[in-house]
Amino acid sequence: MDSKKTSGGTATKQGSEVIAKQVLDVFTIIDNVVDSKTSSHLEKVDCATNDGKFAESYRYQKVSSIGALQDITDNPFDAEASVVNVSLEWFKQNKTVKSALPKTDGRGSKKITIADNGCGMDKKELIEAFRLGSVTKKDRSKDFGAFGIGMNKSGMSICRKITVLTRKEGGKVLIAIYSIDSIIEDNNFQIVTGEADFVQKRTFESELEALNDMCTKVDVPSTSSGTVVILEDLDRFSWKYEKTFLERICGTGQLNTQTKHPDPSFGEIYHIPLKNERIFFYVNGEEIAPHDPVRDLPTENIVEEVISLPEGDITLTIAELTRGDTKYSNDKGIGFFSRGFYVVRNGRQIMKAATLGLLSNRNNLNNVRIELAFCGGKLDELLRVSNQKDSISIDENIRAKIGTVIAPHLKTIDQKFSRDVAETGEENIDTSKAEVTVKKKLDMLKPVKGFIKEKRKSPETQGEKRKKSQGGTKGRNPNRTQPNGQDKGVEFAFINYGPKGSLFEPEYLSSGKIKVNINKEHPFFGLLCSVTADKDSEVVNLQNPILLLMYSMSRCELDLWNDTGGKDNKAWEAVSGMRSDVGRDMGVLLSH
Repeated sequence: MDSKKTSGGTATKQGSEVIAKQVLDVFTIIDNVVDSKTSSHLEKVDCATNDGKFAESYRYQKVSSIGALQDITDNPFDAEASVVNVSLEWFKQNKTVKSALPKTDGRGSKKITIADNGCGMDKKELIEAFRLGSVTKKDRSKDFGAFGIGMNKSGMSICRKITVLTRKEGGKVLIAIYSIDSIIEDNNFQIVTGEADFVQKRTFESELEALNDMCTKVDVPSTSSGTVVILEDLDRFSWKYEKTFLERICGTGQLNTQTKHPDPSFGEIYHIPLKNERIFFYVNGEEIAPHDPVRDLPTENIVEEVISLPEGDITLTIAELTRGDTKYSNDKGIGFFSRGFYVVRNGRQIMKAATLGLLSNRNNLNNVRIELAFCGGKLDELLRVSNQKDSISIDENIRAKIGTVIAPHLKTIDQKFSRDVAETGEENIDTSKAEVTVKKKLDMLKPVKGFIKEKRKSPETQGEKRKKSQGGTKGRNPNRTQPNGQDKGVEFAFINYGPKGSLFEPEYLSSGKIKVNINKEHPFFGLLCSVTADKDSEVVNLQNPILLLMYSMSRCELDLWNDTGGKDNKAWEAVSGMRSDVGRDMGVLLSH
């Protein structure tokens, strides 16, 4: 009987497997039929770009005029040029003879020419240079170029017409003309190219002759090859005045350190190749001097750290610039908006004064500059270099690695600043203006109860409580009584309550004044010192209103304390506790 049951169970199992296989086969057949029917109804459709619409809309990008120009001037470096000259032509309006003005249709009265004595281009290379996503022989680990869109993207963002004249050694002068208006009219992304005519050749030879004169001055060989790029109809060029534009790109203007300037000068972005005399750079025939924003200023300390990754090395150069007064900082360009990371890719600066999420918004680190240098290629992808090559976007993993390396250095600089402030900070704070303001308007303020009632002990300050608990004997006598009579104003003093203690402590004086003890060990004290302004500074002086705020809060707190002498006074305890809590929390928030 057992054998029959076993035999029957085996047969049932085999039958189930057969049925399951048949069901699976049926579903497979159905899937194949559905796939064949579906695919037979699909077709590939050409979704070609509407070239005219694309060319016009592509121009509206977040690219600064200086950034676009600098993207184009990267090309001579990759072409191994020894001399580059950028010529600016501002057509000045003649109010008397208007017909003498060049015809611009209101689109722009400027022309920019970039000439170099590099290797030049043949016809194939010239056409490829204008192609979006051009395929050229670029080495992303060495060359400034990366994505093959610089000429088009940057050129289109500021002008409507680009003319390129070029010649290889021993070759003919070729020309290519790119016109937004022609692309829109024909709805076809195309250029006009061929051999240059007599006038165009003369333009090229004239520019090359000027470059060879510059070669003679700097003792480098002259060449017969080179490229001239002419930008015309600069309708989206954002600079109105030639003088201010020249000052910015040449780095000769006075920068306001309290304003963010995203566009560095030519001397700054190309400081490495210029210092190495790999290339000589001119603007309107005047040589541009290199400016290293990290190493050229006086420094207290400078160290170099290397982060080795499978994709390549990231080199961090951490500089602690020498601090000075307001005039010194303005002259040297040291301030809140010039601190941070200066990112260098393949020897070309692509980003300046960036926090990268690693620097707190504190003035303690205003003298910190960190060069982050790397070679392109694989690190371009890891650091997410933008297609304009003007920024990076690091992920949390890379940010943590960089943060681990720089944290000890930043902490040392932060602590040094705090010590300096504690020692000399009182000299940077002028309390006289606040004291005079209080004295003038004292009669207009709400009276403090303590000055019109009987004597009471003034409250112990937080510092005194701490010293008392530690057995200290120094400090003000907590049993001193506050005076009768008239309120006689305010007096400010600077005392140590610790980096996480109260911002300030109120106190009565026998002279009839309210004393505001400011905690000079607190990070906020450093900020208070940093907003000092002299008569020549553009910095808004916030010290006076901050000091008056502290005084007003002290009056309020002492007024509440005098209701009961501090005994069982919930309102005073709440205000006093809030002041202590605010001081502690701000100490945490402002610490590095």
